[in-house]
Amino acid sequence: MEAFTIFQQIDNGAVHYKDHSDSLPGIKWMKHPSFHGIHLKHMIRGKDTGHIFSSHLVKIGPGCCLEMHCHENHLELHEVIEGDGFCQLIENRFDYRPGKMAVIPEKESHLVQAGGNGLILLAKFFPAML
Repeated sequence: MEAFTIFQQIDNGAVHYKDHSDSLPGIKWMKHPSFHGIHLKHMIRGKDTGHIFSSHLVKIGPGCCLEMHCHENHLELHEVIEGDGFCQLIENRFDYRPGKMAVIPEKESHLVQAGGNGLILLAKFFPAML
């Protein structure tokens, strides 16, 4: 039996709601509109959560960076599921590897830099980003 990484299991999984289910392989990966080497899969959207939260898979290519940015009205939770790198806030830097999480307050500038193996995050936004 072939072993799958947590990332592969999530990417090929499903999201179940009270009245429907979404197959995650049916949701397309998209290039980030602003940052090179970043791909996004919008797994849970605000329309399905009463706009309370959204959840996204984020693939950051080896050596690529989500440059310094902030979310004016969203608290963000990063859950690292694969790869390595770091998150830089204005005053703090956190090493990223599987099992690490970071809570980024609204209006807090931050960047995420992938190491040589790339980086895969579950990013959740409160309230929903999309």
